[in-house]
Amino acid sequence: MRTNMLLRGTEKTLSLESALAQRRAINVGSNTGDIFAKNITTVSEEQLRAIHSIDGPSGLFRLFELAKTNGSGDFHHFFRLIAEDIDPGQQAAREILLQFLGTVTDIASQPQELRYDNAKLPQGEDLNRFNSNVLYPSLSEMFYHPGCNPGYLVYGLGGPKILISHPYRGINGQIYNLYANSVDVVTSLTMRGYKGRFLFLDYLPGLNNETDGAKAWVLLFSMMAAHSDVVFFIKGNDGGFSESQKMEIAFTPDRVQKKIIEIPHSELVWAKKPEIGTVDFYFTGKPDSSKEAFEALEAEHAAPLIGLYSRPGFPRNTLLRVDESGNFSSYPLNFPIYGVTP
Repeated sequence: MRTNMLLRGTEKTLSLESALAQRRAINVGSNTGDIFAKNITTVSEEQLRAIHSIDGPSGLFRLFELAKTNGSGDFHHFFRLIAEDIDPGQQAAREILLQFLGTVTDIASQPQELRYDNAKLPQGEDLNRFNSNVLYPSLSEMFYHPGCNPGYLVYGLGGPKILISHPYRGINGQIYNLYANSVDVVTSLTMRGYKGRFLFLDYLPGLNNETDGAKAWVLLFSMMAAHSDVVFFIKGNDGGFSESQKMEIAFTPDRVQKKIIEIPHSELVWAKKPEIGTVDFYFTGKPDSSKEAFEALEAEHAAPLIGLYSRPGFPRNTLLRVDESGNFSSYPLNFPIYGVTP
């Protein structure tokens, strides 16, 4: 899968030797209250070596950050898919299942010639009012921090950055189970051979306000899309896109690779249909958060990014890359930014 070369920045890394040493140094008995110790000791040394061989020192760093920043339940949720992905037995089982289903995908049959659907998913004119041409590699890495983040989830430790647009939301904005629905979709994607880091946006009621005539939540999605290698648009059970997805399509820059994904309804366990109902907390919030408190938290985290995305003054007739030191580099809008992942 091709990746956006302008989004590549200086990655933080952790050597295999250091990772193994840190794990061995943990005294489980004396660190019962240490979330990191609890999480990282569930990862075997063999798994650390496998992750290093696949995702390198940057993947190990992201794994340790995942262990430090997520509780044991969340860590297990995200690490389970990582563990399955590096398990030779699981990989063999997936190949057998694919053969049984007769499923053939572009990426499985021609991994270097993945066909994209940009012509079918053009951006809308309204996007021209925003700074979708300004790229920050550090912001791209921040978005794709694995685990539970304010308002969204990220699976995976390395590879292409893949933003997911999916229709499995509550009717009229009710809360839905982001954890169950996202893991359902990711399982189907990885079974087909799609590899990378997958970002799922939660339903964001705190971002229903408008900025420059556009919903704040779709501007956040748009900024995430501009800082992704590819956006996957998952079709719903009726074979079409939801109204929210149509907005997301219109606000995904033409420059970004776009791919339509159809998953047979029979494959999905949880993400089959919108569920009407109420819950006491948001799935990417804290259990003791009130609706109002978490909406305020959403807005607080997203407001600076949305403000930057709509800030006047940036030229929009060129690609601008801003590195970690704040230095600008300029490129033509038709600059060939994509290269095949090594």
